[in-house]
Amino acid sequence: MSMITRLRFSAAGAARYVGRLARSPTFWQGAGVIAGFWALAAIVDFLPLYAMTRVILLVVSVGVLLAYLPGFLEAMVARPIRDGEQLVLGIWVAWAGDIMLGVWAITQRWLDRPEWMLTSDFVTFIVFVKLLGATLHLTSPGSVEGRVPRGNWVLLAIAFSLGALVAGVLLATSMGVGLFGT
Repeated sequence: MSMITRLRFSAAGAARYVGRLARSPTFWQGAGVIAGFWALAAIVDFLPLYAMTRVILLVVSVGVLLAYLPGFLEAMVARPIRDGEQLVLGIWVAWAGDIMLGVWAITQRWLDRPEWMLTSDFVTFIVFVKLLGATLHLTSPGSVEGRVPRGNWVLLAIAFSLGALVAGVLLATSMGVGLFGT
């Protein structure tokens, strides 16, 4: 059982976690990397920094796909899917979506943001691919003690419901349609 599970969200448990976090080399290394980014952002103009960061992310994303390719290919044909294989599928699909988004964003900027690229169904497809990757992650058997935790299913249902509600409100208001047909 993880420390987060054991905390039960008590103030004392939260204080213990914050203490452990303050002593964590991983936390401080991450904070240093983030501070380094902001220091760089303070001295480099947006466009070169964005282009550099986007290209680096694209290359690293391809590296992630290559690293997980053997597991992805195995998970695609495994019957039944064994522990962790759905998680590998989720990782691969989510990063494939990141690569598509990166290529699309770089191309869009290079072509001076043509209108058709902003409103293309391919943009929605990229979002769908990332949604599929997230769903595979969240519902992966074996991701927590060999099973999909019931809370993950509840979280997924709540997330989909809230997402649908917000999307419906935004769609209704952007189309000039009242919420209840008024």
